[in-house]
Amino acid sequence: MSKTKKSRGPVVSRDFIVAAARNMIGTPFYHRGRSPGVALDCWGLVICTAWAVGLEFEDFTDYGNRPSAEQVLSVIDARMYRASGALPGSMILTTIGGHPQHMGIRTEGGIIHAHNRIGGGSTTKVREERWSERWSSRVYGIYDYRGVG
Repeated sequence: MSKTKKSRGPVVSRDFIVAAARNMIGTPFYHRGRSPGVALDCWGLVICTAWAVGLEFEDFTDYGNRPSAEQVLSVIDARMYRASGALPGSMILTTIGGHPQHMGIRTEGGIIHAHNRIGGGSTTKVREERWSERWSSRVYGIYDYRGVG
């Protein structure tokens, strides 16, 4: 009788995730955008980063500008797992107005996120910011992609 090993899927390094997210810096913000270099929103950044490193990750575009906490959490919980601490490559879910609404990819000293500045302008794009107390105070949850090693 032969035994077969079940594949756990690809194992991707955290450095590879951060590098993939950094390749999307400068992409203009667009709600429900899924085109690196052309248009991304914060969820699009998380999804396109997964795709760029070869991880299976189901897309989700049925959300408004301010999705409910229940919707945000159910979508994330179905695709990622909760992490005990933030490491480079972790997805950080943050609050806006006290509700989980925004996400980005943690880096060694900061966060990459799709910034939507009200009124638009040159800062309305994917960018990397230094980690600060402002970010720490808004953390709602920390997640990792399935397949991160």
